[in-house]
Amino acid sequence: MIELTDEMRTAVKRRMGVADGDRLDPWTEAAVEDVLAIVERDQAQATEYTLSALPEEHPEASLFQVKVAYRGRGKWAVIWRSYCINRRGVWDYEPLPSSRTDRWLKAHRFELDEALRLARKALPKLSIHGMTAAEILTTTP
Repeated sequence: MIELTDEMRTAVKRRMGVADGDRLDPWTEAAVEDVLAIVERDQAQATEYTLSALPEEHPEASLFQVKVAYRGRGKWAVIWRSYCINRRGVWDYEPLPSSRTDRWLKAHRFELDEALRLARKALPKLSIHGMTAAEILTTTP
């Protein structure tokens, strides 16, 4: 839940003409908290997260990025290039949607927290031409 911060209280007081040292009345504070709950409920949901094993300014950064992408029905995929990770942490080629069986989807779709955990775990193991991001960073001047 979005928490009512001191900065928010100050802004509300200023709008209502309440002196800085005075407190908001309980009804006003409750109303502001109700509005924050509505904002949190209705705010746009992210549909993709990008995690990178290299700094974004590194010329090879795009090769070492894993995406956690929303795939509908509350499920997320962990994607690297044309591959999706499965529950065992193995990268599998992602078939066309019409070729994805229920079994394949069950093995490759996750709740968000699990997808992010799998993505973070996979990042250090990615390799391009036999080199991990850590090895690239140690050899790049």
